[in-house]
Amino acid sequence: MAEYQRFSLRTLVIVMTAVTLWIGYASYRANRQREAVEAMQAQGRPSAVCT
Repeated sequence: MAEYQRFSLRTLVIVMTAVTLWIGYASYRANRQREAVEAMQAQGRPSAVCT
């Protein structure tokens, strides 16, 4: 029979908190970048530098 790893509820809560914080931070950065691009476009400036 296969042996299953057992994790405590505390471990699950810690892992879920870490994942949630990581996703929240990534979302925050994406929103800030989107707002910056929109602000630059509103001023008539290109949002990317092409060389």
